[in-house]
Amino acid sequence: MENNLGFLMTKHDIGPTELAEKVGVSRNTIQRILRKKNASAETMFKIAMYFEKDVEDIFFVKNVLQIVQKQKRKQKTA
Repeated sequence: MENNLGFLMTKHDIGPTELAEKVGVSRNTIQRILRKKNASAETMFKIAMYFEKDVEDIFFVKNVLQIVQKQKRKQKTA
């Protein structure tokens, strides 16, 4: 699963250990997510709440994102 977690962590100047403590998961869980591994819905929701974002703004399936972007481009040219 693709995600923007690394970008958000850099933007908010927070490391994996601190984020893990803030959202109540292990540091290993955060590291696994940063390596683009799947996360539980509960963990994704906790992370989204911490950054005050929608889950979909952080976690996404790359192929779905590409399809949506193509559809938006087609709509603009139509």
